[in-house]
Amino acid sequence: GSVDNLGTLTRNDSPIRAVGIDGTGGRRLLLDGVSLEVPIGQSAVLMGPNGSGKTLLLRTLAGLRKPSRGEVFLNGVDIYKTSVEELT
Repeated sequence: GSVDNLGTLTRNDSPIRAVGIDGTGGRRLLLDGVSLEVPIGQSAVLMGPNGSGKTLLLRTLAGLRKPSRGEVFLNGVDIYKTSVEELT
């Protein structure tokens, strides 16, 4: 899909997209190259045992925890390369 300069989604885009996310919890690698897309009008469910990285992934998608590698896009805009002012 494509994004105009205001971050507007086209019909084929996903409002939430993560590409190649790595993240650690303490000294453990919990997210290893995780990629995820949630298309417009769809829902996603995260399931897994305790300590598997579900909360870390959600915090990363929400912009609360920068991944050690990878990118997170909200409406086509990389949230970790964009200022808070530009995202709001």
